[in-house]
Amino acid sequence: MTTERAAAAFAMALLTAYRGRQVTLREAAAAVETRFDRTDCAAAAALRELFPLGVRRAPDPAVIDLALQALRLGRDEAETAALLALALRRPVLATILDRVDHGESVPLSILRPGCRVMLGTGSGRDALRALVTGDLDPTARWLDSTVVDTEAFAATTLDVPLGDLAGLADLVDQLVRETETLPPGRARARVADEWVNEVTVDSLDDDTPYTDIVRVVGEQLLESDAPALLWHAARQLSLVAGGDRRVAERVVERCLPLARLEDGRSPASAAAPFLTVLPAERAASLLERIAPNLDNEGWDAVARVFLAGAFRTRWQDWQPHAMRWAHGTDPGLARAATSALGMADRAA
Repeated sequence: MTTERAAAAFAMALLTAYRGRQVTLREAAAAVETRFDRTDCAAAAALRELFPLGVRRAPDPAVIDLALQALRLGRDEAETAALLALALRRPVLATILDRVDHGESVPLSILRPGCRVMLGTGSGRDALRALVTGDLDPTARWLDSTVVDTEAFAATTLDVPLGDLAGLADLVDQLVRETETLPPGRARARVADEWVNEVTVDSLDDDTPYTDIVRVVGEQLLESDAPALLWHAARQLSLVAGGDRRVAERVVERCLPLARLEDGRSPASAAAPFLTVLPAERAASLLERIAPNLDNEGWDAVARVFLAGAFRTRWQDWQPHAMRWAHGTDPGLARAATSALGMADRAA
């Protein structure tokens, strides 16, 4: 097993090489996957977050620089973990500090306990401002002088017992509302990634079925209008929807009209596979019903993710709909049908 010191040395070397363009994004992700089979130390966890396997979007260069600073400071494992956690949250902290500086309300529920403490003190806010501008030293000094446990910076946001599924639903509703107050982009997507993962893993005791937790989280997320949150809704409900046609239709209706990306996440692309749950006649009827709400990107997602495969494998069921759409008056349906027919032919 890789030691903490060896992991930190490897992380510094890889981050330096990536920053110097000596390795590509794909090569960095492959190196991390090969080196670390699990995230049992701070450096490994940080690398796997920065370079997940299959990553397409490059990490923020400012975060790379801060992560390198955190590793080069050579603090003990607990403090290094706290510094790395803060470095990785730079986009979120920058957004929050901007709201503080403008006297706006701060969505505290989405923050780690340690971040809440720092924001509550003048010295903590000054340290975070320095972090956002690229200097991690003031944050390291702040950690040296505080009694706050370093685990508070990597701990879950769920520091209040929930009790039951109703309590979970209320918490997710609050988190959704607070996340929606952030501007669209990487910071909001990162916040959503963090708490969605936490509420599905750490929220309730082992006696509560995991499928019940995922369904509650997914259905609450489905009420949002934020692309990143709707993307998570589709991902969560895909784990439990099975043959539930009601859930499939609800996800398609809410997510398919929103093809707009948020930090690489497309609700439409995540929702299109739910159409496979429905019989051809019902899926076609649903697409015709929501057609006025879809833009070209949405229709492209339908064609690419669902219709091309459906036409190829279930042509007898889909032929009347495909022909009607391709020669019909609705431009979106015609676009999707024509595109999907072309893709199906090329794949044949």
